[in-house]
Amino acid sequence: EAHWRQVLAARPRDEEALWALVKLVEGPERTAHRWMLVEQLRKEDPRRTGLLRQLGRSERSEGRRRAWEILFAAKPHDEECLEALETLRGADEDWAGLVEILERRLRPGKAQTEAMIRIARLKSEQLSDREGAVAAYEAVLAEEPDHEVAFQNAIVELTAVEAWERKLNLIESRLQVEGLADRRTFIDEAITLAEDRLDAPERAHGLALLGFEESHDDAVYGPIVDRLSRLAGGWQEAYDSWLLAVEGGGDERVPLWLRLGAWAEGPLGDAPTARKWYRDVLLAMPDHSEALTHLASLSEDDPETRATVYERMLQGTEEPEERLGLATRLGDLYLLSLEQPQKAKVHYQTALELEPGSPKALAALERIHEEDEDWEALHDIYSRQAVHAQTPTAMAAENVSLARLEAERLGRTGAAVGRWMEVLRSGEETETAITALEALLSNIESWQQLAEAYTLALSGDVTDRGRLLELHGRLAALAETYLNDADLARTHWSATVVLTGGEHRDGLGALYRLAPDPEARYEAGLALLEALGPDDPERVAHLHTLATLAAEELSHPRRAIEHLQEILTLSAADVHAESALEAALVGLEVEAAGYGETYDRRRSGRYFAVVELIGVDRNYVHVDGRGLQGICFGDSGGPVLTTETTGEPVVLGVESWGDQSCLGVDHLVRLDTL
Repeated sequence: EAHWRQVLAARPRDEEALWALVKLVEGPERTAHRWMLVEQLRKEDPRRTGLLRQLGRSERSEGRRRAWEILFAAKPHDEECLEALETLRGADEDWAGLVEILERRLRPGKAQTEAMIRIARLKSEQLSDREGAVAAYEAVLAEEPDHEVAFQNAIVELTAVEAWERKLNLIESRLQVEGLADRRTFIDEAITLAEDRLDAPERAHGLALLGFEESHDDAVYGPIVDRLSRLAGGWQEAYDSWLLAVEGGGDERVPLWLRLGAWAEGPLGDAPTARKWYRDVLLAMPDHSEALTHLASLSEDDPETRATVYERMLQGTEEPEERLGLATRLGDLYLLSLEQPQKAKVHYQTALELEPGSPKALAALERIHEEDEDWEALHDIYSRQAVHAQTPTAMAAENVSLARLEAERLGRTGAAVGRWMEVLRSGEETETAITALEALLSNIESWQQLAEAYTLALSGDVTDRGRLLELHGRLAALAETYLNDADLARTHWSATVVLTGGEHRDGLGALYRLAPDPEARYEAGLALLEALGPDDPERVAHLHTLATLAAEELSHPRRAIEHLQEILTLSAADVHAESALEAALVGLEVEAAGYGETYDRRRSGRYFAVVELIGVDRNYVHVDGRGLQGICFGDSGGPVLTTETTGEPVVLGVESWGDQSCLGVDHLVRLDTL
């Protein structure tokens, strides 16, 4: 080994050294020496072929596929090489290469068929070569005409590439093979291809004739004859041929009668003849649904016949949907066309048994019961409609109908009230419900329930300000007048005042009227006074009331004086206000000022003297110092003042003359009368 390594080091491509080392060494080094020999040997040298096989068989060789590919280029039919490359190209998803190998390995026999099927699928699914796939399937069918998989897959591929002529050819060839599955389906598809895709009526005619000859039941026989006749363009001739078949007798006369009826009804447009054939069918088979259906459609102008037909159809079917449709149509016929509401009612009831929420049946029965004045039955219909209502609005509408019926026709006031309450809870038809409840509950004087109704209405989604104002006002008036619930009344009168920004006269008046104590009543009265405005004719009377309340119940003469002064401002001749003002002033402590002498041993300077107002007449205000303070020499012309409730000073009069002691009674000229 060492010797040959020295030789190879001196002559890197020495063939003898390479062969010697291939035998002596292992692993990657041996593989490398083999590849060097492969590169040096001629393609036709059998030793090169042997080396490539050794490299291809070695699991450790990274160049395994490379070795087989080189060998494949030199020996394209080597079976071991082909088998190895089939595995390797498939593992590498080299689909085109795999197809090449499969085609090389084709051999006559079943294995070849399976290989061709595999090749076709690879071309279609992996290489998107649908034409190549079709060619592969056609090759299979050339060897095995009855191969089902190849045929079905070829049809799919030809449809995908819209190769209609080749598809039709393939189907026609296939139809010549015995035992074709779904043979009639393929005949029908071939006719469609010839007629619609290839515009080949002759071929379509021949195919339809083939189907005609092979069919044995009417489900297939009739449509194929129809197609033949349409292709030939002779409806009347086809009808005549059917007519001959009927006259000749046979075991299948009913299907023939049906076919004649269909042709007379359709292409020939001969309704009387069509009816004749359908009646013949019904004579033989009274419950034949197809004949009944056609006869009904041909009797649009004859409602009695249609009703008879529908009755027989209804008796002959157990299928729920069919029974529902027939019962509804019978109800409509008897109600609208034949004017027999009692018979209509029976059929609508049948429809409701099949579909309890049938809108059409419910609406029709509502009309019938209303005309019959059958209020109990009408109540049942309304109840059903409410149960099956699809929206809150629809349910509320049904409850409105129920409530009116219970109140006006059935005399069930309690039930009607409950129903109207339910309408209120739904938030729909609120005004209608309130109006009805007012009438019902007022009639039985159930004021508490009416209050609950108003409260329920207010708890809903009421956004309209006018509507809210009205509801609060109604509830407040009810609470005050009938429930004697002052708290509840105040709550809702207050709401009316808030909603109007303090301008709701009725609410303000009620809050004044219902105030729990004099102070609260006075505050409510002030709010009402503000709402009345300066020119309101009721303002003077309300000022008198406030003045009396302030003077007598609150012992607050200054508030009374202000109200009385405003009265005299508005109405100077108001004698009652004037006398009330004089009375209110008496006993009031006022303050005197002036530039006269001050006698006070405890202090010096000038001070207001606090005196008591003891009388008021037309010209003078009289005060008394009560031996404590007073007006003195030099104070003549000085004012006597008091303050309003706002704190603003007001002059009552000016000093004229008085007691010599400066601590007794003094007399001041009233300024407001000058």
